Amino acid sequence: MHMPTPPRLLRRSFLQTVSLLLPVVGATWPRAAAELPARKPNFIFIMMDDMSWGDVACFGQPYAKTPHLDSLAANGCKFTQFYVGESVCAPSRSALMIGRMPNKAGKPNNGAPRLDPALPNVNNLLKAAGYATGHFGKWHLAKGFALPVGYPESVVERNEYKIDDWLLFTGPGPTVAKTVTDAALGFIDRNTNTPFHLNIWYLWPHLGVNPSPEQVAVYDDVLDPADPKKRVDVTKFHPTTQAKYKQIKEKHPEYDLTLKMKRYLATITDADTQVGRILAKLEALNLSKDTLVVFCSDNGAVANNITSVPSHDMWPANAGPYRGGKFEHREGGIRMTCLAQWKGRMKGGQVNDSLWRTVDWLPTVCALAGVKTDSINLDGQNVSDILLGAQRERTEPIFWQGAVREGNWKLVKGELYNLETDPSEQNDLAKKEPERAQRMSGLLQEWLKK
Repeated sequence: MHMPTPPRLLRRSFLQTVSLLLPVVGATWPRAAAELPARKPNFIFIMMDDMSWGDVACFGQPYAKTPHLDSLAANGCKFTQFYVGESVCAPSRSALMIGRMPNKAGKPNNGAPRLDPALPNVNNLLKAAGYATGHFGKWHLAKGFALPVGYPESVVERNEYKIDDWLLFTGPGPTVAKTVTDAALGFIDRNTNTPFHLNIWYLWPHLGVNPSPEQVAVYDDVLDPADPKKRVDVTKFHPTTQAKYKQIKEKHPEYDLTLKMKRYLATITDADTQVGRILAKLEALNLSKDTLVVFCSDNGAVANNITSVPSHDMWPANAGPYRGGKFEHREGGIRMTCLAQWKGRMKGGQVNDSLWRTVDWLPTVCALAGVKTDSINLDGQNVSDILLGAQRERTEPIFWQGAVREGNWKLVKGELYNLETDPSEQNDLAKKEPERAQRMSGLLQEWLKK
Protein backbone atom coordinates (compact mmCIF):
# COMPACT_ATOMS: atom_id res chain seq x y z
CA MET A 1 0.00 0.00 0.00
CA HIS A 2 1.37 3.39 -0.97
CA MET A 3 1.83 5.71 2.01
CA PRO A 4 1.82 9.47 1.38
CA THR A 5 5.03 11.29 2.18
CA PRO A 6 4.66 13.35 5.39
CA PRO A 7 4.84 17.15 4.88
CA ARG A 8 7.95 17.37 7.06
CA LEU A 9 9.79 14.92 4.78
CA LEU A 10 8.62 16.85 1.71
CA ARG A 11 10.05 20.00 3.20
CA ARG A 12 13.32 18.27 4.06
CA SER A 13 13.56 16.78 0.56
CA PHE A 14 12.96 20.15 -1.10
CA LEU A 15 15.53 21.92 1.06
CA GLN A 16 18.09 19.20 0.41
CA THR A 17 17.52 19.57 -3.35
CA VAL A 18 17.86 23.36 -3.16
CA SER A 19 21.01 23.16 -1.05
CA LEU A 20 22.61 20.96 -3.70
CA LEU A 21 21.63 23.25 -6.56
CA LEU A 22 22.43 26.64 -5.08
CA PRO A 23 26.01 27.87 -4.73
CA VAL A 24 27.32 28.76 -1.29
CA VAL A 25 28.58 32.32 -1.52
CA GLY A 26 29.80 34.12 1.60
CA ALA A 27 28.29 33.57 5.01
CA THR A 28 24.75 34.64 4.20
CA TRP A 29 23.62 32.01 1.70
CA PRO A 30 23.49 28.87 3.93
CA ARG A 31 21.25 30.72 6.36
CA ALA A 32 19.01 31.96 3.54
CA ALA A 33 18.70 28.46 2.10
CA ALA A 34 17.73 27.06 5.48
CA GLU A 35 14.90 29.56 5.68
CA LEU A 36 13.30 28.70 2.34
CA PRO A 37 9.60 27.91 2.67
CA ALA A 38 8.20 24.39 2.49
CA ARG A 39 6.27 25.18 -0.68
CA LYS A 40 8.12 26.00 -3.86
CA PRO A 41 8.40 29.73 -4.42
CA ASN A 42 6.34 31.74 -6.89
CA PHE A 43 8.05 33.95 -9.47
CA ILE A 44 6.70 37.16 -11.00
CA PHE A 45 8.71 38.99 -13.66
CA ILE A 46 7.35 42.45 -14.50
CA MET A 47 8.83 44.05 -17.61
CA MET A 48 8.38 47.53 -19.02
CA ASP A 49 8.79 48.42 -22.69
CA ASP A 50 11.54 50.91 -23.64
CA MET A 51 11.87 52.48 -20.18
CA SER A 52 15.32 53.82 -19.34
CA TRP A 53 17.54 53.20 -16.32
CA GLY A 54 16.60 56.32 -14.36
CA ASP A 55 12.87 56.68 -15.06
CA VAL A 56 11.60 55.84 -11.56
CA ALA A 57 12.07 57.92 -8.44
CA CYS A 58 14.36 55.52 -6.58
CA PHE A 59 16.70 55.51 -9.60
CA GLY A 60 16.93 59.28 -9.68
CA GLN A 61 13.99 60.67 -11.71
CA PRO A 62 13.28 63.89 -9.77
CA TYR A 63 9.68 64.25 -10.99
CA ALA A 64 8.55 60.62 -11.14
CA LYS A 65 5.68 59.47 -8.91
CA THR A 66 6.43 55.78 -8.44
CA PRO A 67 5.60 54.92 -4.81
CA HIS A 68 4.95 51.23 -5.44
CA LEU A 69 8.13 50.66 -7.41
CA ASP A 70 10.02 52.57 -4.75
CA SER A 71 8.48 50.21 -2.19
CA LEU A 72 10.15 47.30 -4.01
CA ALA A 73 13.48 48.96 -3.24
CA ALA A 74 12.44 49.70 0.34
CA ASN A 75 11.26 46.13 0.97
CA GLY A 76 13.85 44.42 -1.21
CA CYS A 77 16.76 45.45 -3.38
CA LYS A 78 17.81 47.91 -6.05
CA PHE A 79 20.30 46.39 -8.49
CA THR A 80 22.55 48.96 -10.16
CA GLN A 81 24.34 46.68 -12.66
CA PHE A 82 21.52 44.74 -14.26
CA TYR A 83 21.75 44.05 -17.99
CA VAL A 84 19.30 42.84 -20.62
CA GLY A 85 20.14 40.46 -23.45
CA GLU A 86 19.73 42.97 -26.28
CA SER A 87 18.97 46.63 -26.93
CA VAL A 88 15.72 45.94 -28.78
CA CYS A 89 12.46 44.31 -27.74
CA ALA A 90 12.06 40.81 -29.19
CA PRO A 91 15.59 39.47 -28.69
CA SER A 92 15.76 41.02 -25.24
CA ARG A 93 12.60 39.18 -24.19
CA SER A 94 13.74 35.90 -25.67
CA ALA A 95 16.90 36.03 -23.51
CA LEU A 96 14.73 36.10 -20.41
CA MET A 97 12.65 33.17 -21.59
CA ILE A 98 15.42 30.78 -22.61
CA GLY A 99 18.51 31.78 -20.63
CA ARG A 100 20.51 32.21 -23.82
CA MET A 101 21.76 35.23 -25.71
CA PRO A 102 19.27 35.79 -28.54
CA ASN A 103 21.72 35.59 -31.44
CA LYS A 104 22.65 32.11 -30.21
CA ALA A 105 19.04 30.95 -30.30
CA GLY A 106 17.66 32.24 -33.60
CA LYS A 107 16.21 35.53 -32.32
CA PRO A 108 18.85 38.19 -33.08
CA ASN A 109 16.42 40.98 -34.01
CA ASN A 110 12.78 42.04 -34.03
CA GLY A 111 12.11 40.66 -37.49
CA ALA A 112 13.56 37.20 -36.87
CA PRO A 113 11.43 34.05 -36.88
CA ARG A 114 9.47 33.26 -33.77
CA LEU A 115 11.23 31.96 -30.70
CA ASP A 116 11.53 28.21 -31.14
CA PRO A 117 9.06 26.63 -28.68
CA ALA A 118 11.06 23.41 -28.72
CA LEU A 119 13.92 25.13 -26.89
CA PRO A 120 14.01 24.73 -23.12
CA ASN A 121 12.32 27.82 -21.70
CA VAL A 122 11.46 28.95 -18.23
CA ASN A 123 7.81 27.96 -18.62
CA ASN A 124 8.19 24.44 -19.95
CA LEU A 125 10.88 23.65 -17.38
CA LEU A 126 8.87 24.89 -14.43
CA LYS A 127 5.59 23.48 -15.70
CA ALA A 128 7.15 20.01 -15.71
CA ALA A 129 7.92 20.60 -12.02
CA GLY A 130 4.31 21.34 -11.12
CA TYR A 131 4.20 25.08 -11.73
CA ALA A 132 1.29 27.01 -13.20
CA THR A 133 2.48 29.40 -15.92
CA GLY A 134 0.98 32.68 -17.07
CA HIS A 135 1.89 35.43 -19.52
CA PHE A 136 0.02 38.73 -19.72
CA GLY A 137 0.79 41.81 -21.84
CA LYS A 138 3.33 42.11 -24.61
CA TRP A 139 4.63 38.97 -26.34
CA HIS A 140 6.71 39.93 -29.41
CA LEU A 141 8.17 36.44 -29.75
CA ALA A 142 6.15 35.59 -32.85
CA LYS A 143 7.66 36.13 -36.32
CA GLY A 144 8.21 39.77 -37.20
CA PHE A 145 6.54 42.71 -35.47
CA ALA A 146 2.79 42.08 -35.57
CA LEU A 147 0.82 39.16 -34.23
CA PRO A 148 -1.03 37.06 -36.81
CA VAL A 149 -4.80 37.38 -36.91
CA GLY A 150 -6.32 35.38 -34.09
CA TYR A 151 -2.95 34.95 -32.39
CA PRO A 152 -4.12 35.80 -28.85
CA GLU A 153 -6.68 32.98 -29.07
CA SER A 154 -4.20 30.43 -30.40
CA VAL A 155 -4.42 27.60 -27.91
CA VAL A 156 -1.95 25.57 -29.95
CA GLU A 157 0.63 28.36 -29.81
CA ARG A 158 0.15 28.86 -26.09
CA ASN A 159 0.46 25.16 -25.42
CA GLU A 160 3.64 24.94 -27.48
CA TYR A 161 5.32 27.30 -25.03
CA LYS A 162 3.69 25.53 -22.05
CA ILE A 163 1.80 28.62 -20.93
CA ASP A 164 -1.40 27.81 -19.04
CA ASP A 165 -3.02 31.22 -19.37
CA TRP A 166 -2.24 34.36 -21.34
CA LEU A 167 -3.62 37.66 -22.59
CA LEU A 168 -1.60 39.39 -25.31
CA PHE A 169 -1.51 42.93 -26.70
CA THR A 170 0.36 44.49 -29.61
CA GLY A 171 0.38 48.18 -28.60
CA PRO A 172 0.03 50.52 -25.61
CA GLY A 173 -3.08 52.43 -24.64
CA PRO A 174 -4.60 54.15 -21.60
CA THR A 175 -6.39 51.02 -20.37
CA VAL A 176 -4.04 48.24 -21.49
CA ALA A 177 -1.91 48.11 -18.33
CA LYS A 178 -5.03 47.82 -16.19
CA THR A 179 -6.50 45.12 -18.43
CA VAL A 180 -3.24 43.17 -18.30
CA THR A 181 -3.12 43.51 -14.53
CA ASP A 182 -6.75 42.44 -14.12
CA ALA A 183 -5.96 39.23 -16.00
CA ALA A 184 -2.77 38.64 -14.02
CA LEU A 185 -4.61 39.11 -10.71
CA GLY A 186 -7.15 36.53 -11.80
CA PHE A 187 -4.32 34.13 -12.55
CA ILE A 188 -2.89 34.66 -9.06
CA ASP A 189 -6.31 34.11 -7.50
CA ARG A 190 -6.66 30.81 -9.32
CA ASN A 191 -3.23 29.59 -8.24
CA THR A 192 -2.97 30.51 -4.58
CA ASN A 193 -2.28 26.87 -3.69
CA THR A 194 -0.06 26.10 -6.69
CA PRO A 195 3.44 27.46 -7.29
CA PHE A 196 3.42 29.72 -10.34
CA HIS A 197 5.65 31.55 -12.79
CA LEU A 198 4.04 34.73 -14.08
CA ASN A 199 5.23 37.18 -16.74
CA ILE A 200 3.57 40.60 -16.68
CA TRP A 201 4.97 42.56 -19.62
CA TYR A 202 3.57 46.08 -19.83
CA LEU A 203 3.65 48.07 -23.07
CA TRP A 204 4.29 51.42 -21.37
CA PRO A 205 6.06 53.71 -22.17
CA HIS A 206 6.71 52.48 -25.74
CA LEU A 207 5.56 54.64 -28.66
CA GLY A 208 2.98 55.91 -29.01
CA VAL A 209 2.82 57.53 -25.65
CA ASN A 210 -0.93 58.07 -25.36
CA PRO A 211 -1.99 58.28 -21.70
CA SER A 212 -5.47 59.45 -20.82
CA PRO A 213 -6.10 63.03 -19.58
CA GLU A 214 -6.72 61.57 -16.11
CA GLN A 215 -3.38 59.79 -16.15
CA VAL A 216 -1.58 62.95 -17.26
CA ALA A 217 -3.37 65.04 -14.62
CA VAL A 218 -1.50 63.17 -11.87
CA TYR A 219 1.43 65.46 -12.69
CA ASP A 220 -0.46 68.77 -12.75
CA ASP A 221 1.04 69.77 -9.41
CA VAL A 222 4.68 69.44 -10.54
CA LEU A 223 4.79 69.78 -14.34
CA ASP A 224 2.94 72.47 -16.30
CA PRO A 225 4.24 73.95 -19.58
CA ALA A 226 2.27 77.15 -18.91
CA ASP A 227 3.74 77.74 -15.45
CA PRO A 228 7.40 78.85 -15.37
CA LYS A 229 7.70 77.42 -11.84
CA LYS A 230 6.58 74.00 -13.04
CA ARG A 231 8.73 73.63 -16.11
CA VAL A 232 11.41 70.94 -16.14
CA ASP A 233 14.56 72.01 -14.33
CA VAL A 234 17.22 70.12 -16.27
CA THR A 235 19.84 70.82 -13.58
CA LYS A 236 18.10 68.18 -11.44
CA PHE A 237 19.35 65.48 -13.81
CA HIS A 238 22.75 63.89 -14.27
CA PRO A 239 25.08 65.88 -16.57
CA THR A 240 24.90 63.15 -19.23
CA THR A 241 21.11 63.47 -19.39
CA GLN A 242 21.38 67.25 -19.21
CA ALA A 243 23.56 67.12 -22.32
CA LYS A 244 20.87 65.17 -24.16
CA TYR A 245 18.17 67.67 -23.17
CA LYS A 246 20.44 70.53 -24.26
CA GLN A 247 20.99 68.89 -27.64
CA ILE A 248 17.23 68.49 -28.12
CA LYS A 249 16.71 72.18 -27.36
CA GLU A 250 19.45 73.22 -29.77
CA LYS A 251 18.24 71.04 -32.62
CA HIS A 252 14.51 71.59 -32.03
CA PRO A 253 13.80 74.83 -30.12
CA GLU A 254 10.05 74.20 -30.33
CA TYR A 255 10.32 70.90 -28.44
CA ASP A 256 8.36 71.19 -25.18
CA LEU A 257 10.30 69.01 -22.75
CA THR A 258 7.90 69.72 -19.88
CA LEU A 259 4.81 68.62 -21.80
CA LYS A 260 6.55 65.56 -23.22
CA MET A 261 7.98 64.54 -19.85
CA LYS A 262 4.58 64.96 -18.20
CA ARG A 263 2.99 62.59 -20.70
CA TYR A 264 5.92 60.17 -20.59
CA LEU A 265 5.92 59.96 -16.80
CA ALA A 266 2.13 59.52 -16.77
CA THR A 267 2.61 56.14 -18.45
CA ILE A 268 5.19 55.04 -15.90
CA THR A 269 3.00 56.13 -12.99
CA ASP A 270 0.10 54.17 -14.46
CA ALA A 271 2.33 51.08 -14.56
CA ASP A 272 3.40 51.84 -11.00
CA THR A 273 -0.26 51.87 -9.96
CA GLN A 274 -0.74 48.45 -11.52
CA VAL A 275 2.37 47.09 -9.77
CA GLY A 276 0.83 48.33 -6.54
CA ARG A 277 -2.25 46.24 -7.23
CA ILE A 278 -0.09 43.15 -7.78
CA LEU A 279 1.80 43.70 -4.52
CA ALA A 280 -1.46 44.29 -2.66
CA LYS A 281 -2.88 41.04 -4.03
CA LEU A 282 0.14 39.11 -2.79
CA GLU A 283 -0.30 40.66 0.66
CA ALA A 284 -4.03 39.93 0.73
CA LEU A 285 -3.44 36.27 -0.13
CA ASN A 286 -0.46 35.94 2.25
CA LEU A 287 1.80 35.13 -0.70
CA SER A 288 4.44 37.86 -0.31
CA LYS A 289 6.81 35.59 1.59
CA ASP A 290 6.37 32.88 -1.03
CA THR A 291 6.90 35.12 -4.07
CA LEU A 292 9.98 36.61 -5.71
CA VAL A 293 9.00 39.71 -7.68
CA VAL A 294 11.44 41.28 -10.17
CA PHE A 295 10.88 44.47 -12.17
CA CYS A 296 12.90 45.78 -15.13
CA SER A 297 12.65 47.13 -18.68
CA ASP A 298 13.44 45.27 -21.89
CA ASN A 299 15.84 47.96 -23.16
CA GLY A 300 16.35 51.70 -23.00
CA ALA A 301 14.28 54.40 -24.66
CA VAL A 302 15.10 55.78 -28.10
CA ALA A 303 17.92 58.30 -27.78
CA ASN A 304 19.92 58.17 -30.99
CA ASN A 305 17.89 60.11 -33.57
CA ILE A 306 17.67 63.58 -32.07
CA THR A 307 19.10 65.23 -35.19
CA SER A 308 16.81 63.61 -37.74
CA VAL A 309 13.46 63.57 -35.90
CA PRO A 310 11.83 66.91 -34.96
CA SER A 311 9.63 65.56 -32.16
CA HIS A 312 9.78 62.37 -30.15
CA ASP A 313 7.77 61.20 -27.15
CA MET A 314 10.64 59.07 -25.81
CA TRP A 315 13.28 61.78 -25.49
CA PRO A 316 12.31 62.78 -21.93
CA ALA A 317 13.54 59.35 -20.79
CA ASN A 318 16.24 59.56 -18.15
CA ALA A 319 19.14 57.14 -18.48
CA GLY A 320 20.96 58.89 -15.62
CA PRO A 321 24.72 58.79 -16.19
CA TYR A 322 24.46 56.44 -19.17
CA ARG A 323 24.75 57.40 -22.80
CA GLY A 324 22.75 55.92 -25.66
CA GLY A 325 19.47 54.03 -25.75
CA LYS A 326 17.38 51.59 -27.76
CA PHE A 327 19.20 49.94 -30.70
CA GLU A 328 22.59 50.70 -29.08
CA HIS A 329 24.93 48.61 -26.97
CA ARG A 330 26.01 51.60 -24.96
CA GLU A 331 24.96 51.45 -21.32
CA GLY A 332 21.80 53.47 -21.92
CA GLY A 333 20.51 50.75 -24.23
CA ILE A 334 21.30 47.64 -22.16
CA ARG A 335 21.75 48.60 -18.48
CA MET A 336 18.30 48.78 -16.95
CA THR A 337 16.37 49.59 -13.83
CA CYS A 338 16.06 46.45 -11.72
CA LEU A 339 14.11 46.07 -8.49
CA ALA A 340 13.34 42.88 -6.60
CA GLN A 341 11.34 41.90 -3.54
CA TRP A 342 10.95 38.64 -1.66
CA LYS A 343 9.62 39.49 1.77
CA GLY A 344 11.12 37.42 4.54
CA ARG A 345 13.90 36.20 2.23
CA MET A 346 15.46 39.46 1.01
CA LYS A 347 16.51 42.15 3.42
CA GLY A 348 14.81 45.45 2.61
CA GLY A 349 16.58 48.60 1.54
CA GLN A 350 19.51 46.92 -0.15
CA VAL A 351 21.52 48.42 -2.99
CA ASN A 352 23.51 45.74 -4.77
CA ASP A 353 26.03 46.49 -7.51
CA SER A 354 26.65 42.84 -8.38
CA LEU A 355 26.24 42.25 -12.09
CA TRP A 356 23.44 39.98 -13.28
CA ARG A 357 21.40 39.67 -16.47
CA THR A 358 18.08 38.53 -17.88
CA VAL A 359 19.73 35.34 -19.17
CA ASP A 360 20.37 34.47 -15.52
CA TRP A 361 16.64 34.33 -14.76
CA LEU A 362 16.00 30.81 -16.07
CA PRO A 363 18.86 29.04 -14.24
CA THR A 364 18.12 31.03 -11.09
CA VAL A 365 14.42 30.29 -10.76
CA CYS A 366 14.98 26.68 -11.78
CA ALA A 367 17.52 26.32 -8.98
CA LEU A 368 15.12 27.88 -6.48
CA ALA A 369 12.37 25.55 -7.69
CA GLY A 370 14.57 22.45 -7.53
CA VAL A 371 14.67 22.00 -11.32
CA LYS A 372 17.95 20.73 -12.76
CA THR A 373 19.43 22.52 -15.77
CA ASP A 374 22.79 20.72 -15.97
CA SER A 375 22.05 19.21 -19.37
CA ILE A 376 20.81 22.46 -20.94
CA ASN A 377 23.02 24.78 -22.98
CA LEU A 378 22.69 28.13 -21.18
CA ASP A 379 24.46 31.48 -21.29
CA GLY A 380 23.07 32.51 -17.93
CA GLN A 381 24.07 31.36 -14.47
CA ASN A 382 22.37 30.84 -11.13
CA VAL A 383 22.44 34.19 -9.27
CA SER A 384 20.12 33.28 -6.41
CA ASP A 385 22.90 34.22 -4.00
CA ILE A 386 22.90 37.76 -5.44
CA LEU A 387 19.12 38.00 -5.27
CA LEU A 388 19.27 37.03 -1.62
CA GLY A 389 21.86 39.64 -0.72
CA ALA A 390 25.32 38.39 -1.66
CA GLN A 391 27.81 40.69 -3.34
CA ARG A 392 29.63 38.89 -6.10
CA GLU A 393 32.09 40.17 -8.72
CA ARG A 394 31.53 38.93 -12.27
CA THR A 395 35.02 38.38 -13.66
CA GLU A 396 34.32 36.37 -16.82
CA PRO A 397 33.50 38.38 -19.97
CA ILE A 398 29.88 38.92 -20.99
CA PHE A 399 28.81 39.56 -24.57
CA TRP A 400 26.20 41.18 -26.76
CA GLN A 401 26.10 41.20 -30.55
CA GLY A 402 27.98 44.51 -30.59
CA ALA A 403 29.81 44.72 -27.27
CA VAL A 404 31.82 42.84 -24.66
CA ARG A 405 32.35 43.67 -21.00
CA GLU A 406 35.20 42.17 -18.97
CA GLY A 407 35.44 43.33 -15.38
CA ASN A 408 34.97 47.09 -15.57
CA TRP A 409 36.24 47.31 -19.15
CA LYS A 410 33.84 47.48 -22.05
CA LEU A 411 34.44 47.44 -25.79
CA VAL A 412 31.61 48.77 -27.98
CA LYS A 413 31.86 49.75 -31.66
CA GLY A 414 35.64 49.46 -31.41
CA GLU A 415 35.72 51.97 -28.56
CA LEU A 416 37.13 51.02 -25.15
CA TYR A 417 35.82 52.37 -21.85
CA ASN A 418 36.54 51.85 -18.17
CA LEU A 419 33.05 51.85 -16.67
CA GLU A 420 34.38 52.26 -13.14
CA THR A 421 35.82 55.68 -13.91
CA ASP A 422 33.74 56.53 -16.99
CA PRO A 423 30.21 55.07 -16.75
CA SER A 424 29.00 57.58 -19.34
CA GLU A 425 31.34 56.09 -21.98
CA GLN A 426 32.78 59.47 -22.90
CA ASN A 427 36.54 58.79 -22.87
CA ASP A 428 37.57 56.24 -25.50
CA LEU A 429 40.75 54.50 -24.32
CA ALA A 430 41.27 52.24 -27.34
CA LYS A 431 44.37 54.13 -28.49
CA LYS A 432 45.82 54.27 -24.98
CA GLU A 433 45.11 50.59 -24.33
CA PRO A 434 45.55 49.04 -27.80
CA GLU A 435 46.48 45.57 -26.54
CA ARG A 436 43.43 45.37 -24.28
CA ALA A 437 41.16 46.68 -27.05
CA GLN A 438 42.54 44.18 -29.55
CA ARG A 439 42.26 41.26 -27.13
CA MET A 440 38.66 42.14 -26.20
CA SER A 441 37.77 42.55 -29.86
CA GLY A 442 39.14 39.08 -30.45
CA LEU A 443 37.05 37.69 -27.60
CA LEU A 444 33.91 39.20 -29.12
CA GLN A 445 34.65 37.91 -32.61
CA GLU A 446 35.34 34.44 -31.25
CA TRP A 447 32.07 34.48 -29.30
CA LEU A 448 30.10 35.61 -32.35
CA LYS A 449 31.43 32.66 -34.36
CA LYS A 450 30.39 30.04 -31.80
